[in-house]
Amino acid sequence: MRVLKSLLLAAAAVVSTAASTVSAGGGGSKSTSTSTTSTTTSTTAAASTPATTTIVASLSALPILTVSGSSIVEASTNRSVFLHGVNLAAKAPPFRAIDTSSPAAIAAALDPIAAAGYNVVRLAFTWEAYEGTQGVYDQNYLQYYVTLVRELRKRGVYTLVDFHQDGFSRFSLNGCGEGAPEWAVLAAG
Repeated sequence: MRVLKSLLLAAAAVVSTAASTVSAGGGGSKSTSTSTTSTTTSTTAAASTPATTTIVASLSALPILTVSGSSIVEASTNRSVFLHGVNLAAKAPPFRAIDTSSPAAIAAALDPIAAAGYNVVRLAFTWEAYEGTQGVYDQNYLQYYVTLVRELRKRGVYTLVDFHQDGFSRFSLNGCGEGAPEWAVLAAG
């Protein structure tokens, strides 16, 4: 139950931070990050979770999508939308697929995605990166993630938030896989 609660808190943090940060704007690019520095601060994800309508309003630069029958459509026009894109995931520490240290680095990584005509990115969110220690949430990882969502949106690219895991955790398969932090593997027994 503690593991499920932590996952739900992580999801709430992504949604609430994206809603408040995405509307503020900003810049970025795509590249492989080699930085291993990360600051963690203890927070509670339940601190302020805005309503879904706030999230929708902050993402208004892209048409809102919904499902109609078996099709994905623009909510306002009912026009069919075909999503085609790429995956962005970093499956090992520091769990950063893109260098977000400067606008030039972000542009170098993300501009080619939009230029190639892709309109969606499946962006991995790794629980271990966000809550490596139970109850301690890495706000730098969350900011990195929100920066990517915001920068993709600026380029007309939707983000599919992927709460990702392969093989549950690298701690359950002798270093193979990723997803759950070590403390959750131990708690799961």
